[in-house]
Amino acid sequence: MLFRSIKLIEEWLPEKKYFNADKCIGIDKTVEKIFTPDDKQSHLFLDWLLRFQLNQLKKSHIEQKPIYQSAELQKLAPSRIVEILEVLAGCMTINAKKMMEEIFELFLTNCEVYTYRELSVCLITFSKKYKTKELEVFNFEKLINPIVAIMEKELKAPERSSGDWSIMDKNICNCADCKILTQFLNSQKESQKVWPLSKDRRQHIHRMIDNMILPVTHKTEHTGSPHKLKLNKTNQLFKQSKERRLDLAETLGALSKVLNTKN
Repeated sequence: MLFRSIKLIEEWLPEKKYFNADKCIGIDKTVEKIFTPDDKQSHLFLDWLLRFQLNQLKKSHIEQKPIYQSAELQKLAPSRIVEILEVLAGCMTINAKKMMEEIFELFLTNCEVYTYRELSVCLITFSKKYKTKELEVFNFEKLINPIVAIMEKELKAPERSSGDWSIMDKNICNCADCKILTQFLNSQKESQKVWPLSKDRRQHIHRMIDNMILPVTHKTEHTGSPHKLKLNKTNQLFKQSKERRLDLAETLGALSKVLNTKN
């Protein structure tokens, strides 16, 4: 046990003393191999190891919040969620219930980083490794029930009407031009905007729209001075809204069965 622990510490803490994120991949398998139920040292070491990895991942993930737009966060969410779920699986192996509750809280209080639709999909896959009784013993309803409630609330909201052009995605930039962009995006009635802007300001808005991955075209009309930025919300907005509801309904149905399936 001591030799294996030393080898693991050497792998997890390189000479430069920075976090080696790659070593977090498959930590649940490592915990399974090392854990000896009757060995107190084994339990203490693995508890420390899982805690170390969890703290490093939390720091790394939360730091991404002010850097990435919501669409970018959503795209990266599955890989972040899987990293945390591997730590969660390790906690289940050594029965670290307190740490598990911290992970539940981490997921539920950081929906921008661990978006609940992507979290639901990952949880559905994760739960297949365990029997329902195991999930109940580890109080998974504390994580799953709030997510189910959030998704049900979204599905109960009225569908987007044909004249509703509002886009409510948050923009991490709060400059004067981005505030105007947000007003245009949030507007239910405005679908087009012609906006005289200098080159640098136009380029900034181009970047923001691209990074937010919005159903909005943005082109420059090279007439007059300054040139005009032409924004157009597209019908893709309505298509995405319908697809979102269908996807949520399917995901919700699968997630709701996780704790109801009899094994």
